Amino acid sequence: MKEVFFSDFDDTLVHYDQNMKASIWPEDVKAIQKFQEEGNVFGVSTGRPVWLGYQIYEMIDGLIQPDFILYSNGCCILDQDGKPIYEVTLDPEVIRQIFEKFPESCFFIHSLEDRFNLGLQKITARKLAEIAENNFSGIYALSFDVNAPHGQELYEYTAALPGVDSLRNSVYCDVISQNGGKGKAIEIYRNHFTDGNVKSAAIGDSWNDLSMIEAADTGFTFDYAPEGVRGKADYVVKNIAQAIRILKDQD
Repeated sequence: MKEVFFSDFDDTLVHYDQNMKASIWPEDVKAIQKFQEEGNVFGVSTGRPVWLGYQIYEMIDGLIQPDFILYSNGCCILDQDGKPIYEVTLDPEVIRQIFEKFPESCFFIHSLEDRFNLGLQKITARKLAEIAENNFSGIYALSFDVNAPHGQELYEYTAALPGVDSLRNSVYCDVISQNGGKGKAIEIYRNHFTDGNVKSAAIGDSWNDLSMIEAADTGFTFDYAPEGVRGKADYVVKNIAQAIRILKDQD
């Protein structure tokens, strides 16, 4: 049976040195290449927005060729022509509420609309509301730096909002609809891109990966992941290569 492997990107597929230089561990490269050569599917499920997709390809530098990329914590899935086949957007009123509560906090907006594809500039909620002309439709997620001023307060506020998941890692927090998430994206991917006769595996290192780890037939994480994530995984591994070896042993 074909395996489909969903991998988180930052600190899972790609790792960073003290100078923030990104690289993929050579052992993982070899294991992923062989996994695909054997007819299996390997893809990336990231919290990054579509407009940062170019960075993903720059960082992997041709070492591997992902069969798919799921963006914005699975809230945006594109077909081969770059058209969305699955979208889960935030309630515009929730976004308005967050921006009015924290007008001086900076956010990145996840959207396919050009008006929100503003690069990595630090832009306040007040300014973003002006850019949006108070129309907050078509937004998959909001991201903010949890280590910035009021970042912890902002995290606690969004985590308490109904209908919202506030997914935190060591640097950023992604606010998405509870109808989205990497776990639900696994089912959507199965339905749209496969005949359903597949086994799924997933690996990630943080809270936004938890639903994916739980939804997959086999879930992996690392020893440096939060305890709550480690406790939900089937296996704690050192790298993707070890996870792929475990999958092969299960066959």
